Amino acid sequence: MNNKRKRIWISLICLLLVVTGGVVYAASSGLFSDSGKELGPEDGEEYVKAIESRKAAITGVTVPEIETSPYEKYIGDSRIIKDRQHGIESNYIKQILILENKIPAKAPYLSKEKAIAICNGLKDLPKNEGECQLAIMDAFNEVALAPDFKGGSGRTRIIYYTDETHSKAVFITGFSVRYIDYDISETASELLFQAFD
Repeated sequence: MNNKRKRIWISLICLLLVVTGGVVYAASSGLFSDSGKELGPEDGEEYVKAIESRKAAITGVTVPEIETSPYEKYIGDSRIIKDRQHGIESNYIKQILILENKIPAKAPYLSKEKAIAICNGLKDLPKNEGECQLAIMDAFNEVALAPDFKGGSGRTRIIYYTDETHSKAVFITGFSVRYIDYDISETASELLFQAFD
C-alpha cells in the first residue's frame, strides 16, 4: 500500500473515531426528563430511554419501544414516600398498590423469622436468576401481599421492610435472601437463604 492510501485510511479512521466519540458524548450529556429534571444513571430506566432517544435523534437510527412498567405514571408523584433506597417512585410497589386500592393500607409486613420459614419450605426453584427471584417474591407475597421496593441499577433488589419504621428489611438479590438492620449498618447484611451457589 502506498503512502497516499495509508494517509487516506488513517484519516478515515480518525474521522470515524471523532464522529463516534461525539455521538456517544452528545447522547449521554445534558439529558432531561419531560418535567425538566436533569437525568443521571440513578434515574434508571428513564435515563436509559433518554440516552436511546438522543442516540436515535443524532444517528437517525430508530430504537424499538421498550416495555415500560405499569407504575411509571407514579414517577415524580409526591404521595410516594422514598425510603433508604432513594430509587424512583415507581419502584415503591406496595405504596403504589395501596394508592390504587389493590391491597389494604395496613398491608402486613414480612418478619425475618417468617422469611426464614418460607425459604426453608421452598423447593425446585428455577435456575434462572430472575425467575428464581420471582418465585421467592411470590412466596413472600402470600404474607406481605407485595414487596415494598423492587428495582435497582444493574442488579434487582426486592425489599420487604419488617415493620413500619423501615429500619430493618428482608431483601432478595441474586439467588439469595438477606436481612439488614439499617440502624446497625447501611451495608452489612446477614444471609438468610441461598438458592444456588
